[in-house]
Amino acid sequence: MTRNYIVLIIFSLVAIAGCNLPENSTVIDTQIPPSILESSIAPDKLDFGKPEFTGSTVDVSINGYVYATDDNGLNDIVSVNYNIFSPSGKLFTSGTLKDNGVFPDVNAGDGKFNSAINLSLPKSIIGIYTFQFSTIDRQGFVSNTFNLPLKISLSTNNPPSIFTLSSPDTVRVPNTADSVNIIRLTLGVSDPQGLNDIVNVILTSQRPDSTTAGTYFLSDDGGNTILPQFGLTSGDSTANDGVYSILIPVFNSTQRNTYRDFIFAARDQSGAYSNVISKRIFIQ
Repeated sequence: MTRNYIVLIIFSLVAIAGCNLPENSTVIDTQIPPSILESSIAPDKLDFGKPEFTGSTVDVSINGYVYATDDNGLNDIVSVNYNIFSPSGKLFTSGTLKDNGVFPDVNAGDGKFNSAINLSLPKSIIGIYTFQFSTIDRQGFVSNTFNLPLKISLSTNNPPSIFTLSSPDTVRVPNTADSVNIIRLTLGVSDPQGLNDIVNVILTSQRPDSTTAGTYFLSDDGGNTILPQFGLTSGDSTANDGVYSILIPVFNSTQRNTYRDFIFAARDQSGAYSNVISKRIFIQ
């Protein structure tokens, strides 16, 4: 090893030591994301039962408002975004709000974003649409979100009806642990606004002391899917025909010589409930 090479190594080590590197060299990101301080929509309630709402779809204009800030200045904000979700939770549409001084926005560049959100809403869908607002900056940081409800009601709504319950009077508990008896329950359902207005058909099972043993949902799906409530199909024969069904397993561990009161009802998108049908089924 030559003398010059040794000198070079010593010089390099001294240079590194002189850097005074901290013991913990983890890089801390001090970037602060943008923030939404206020948000609103107007109107936040609509009644599709009013005479001016005609046809199968309703065209409405909702004013969306967001007041946003950014520690790096408003120029750091790339966009203020909205996602609108239907009452069933599916994404309905997306877009952006503007801070450009064009009506309904008042002053450009003041961090108060206002835009008219024009929507064509199906008149058959009643419930709560959710407006979700957020903003993003040039570094890709996303702000907090605001979730605001748009409640769609139907004052002319008529509640659903249930009828023609088909069920056994008695259920037998299987004699062996590896056996299961399956009971099938079917129920006719109708709604003046159409079957699409039905949100769910509910079965509540009550014990003799009137406590709830369980709450379950019937389906009109043609029996094509495995439902999580029992790991079985619904046992439904034909999809979308207004006949709702459920399969309920009875195991060897089920208590004998008792009964359950099965109480049925349907609920529509306006939150209106049908008449109630109660059926007592004896367990032997």
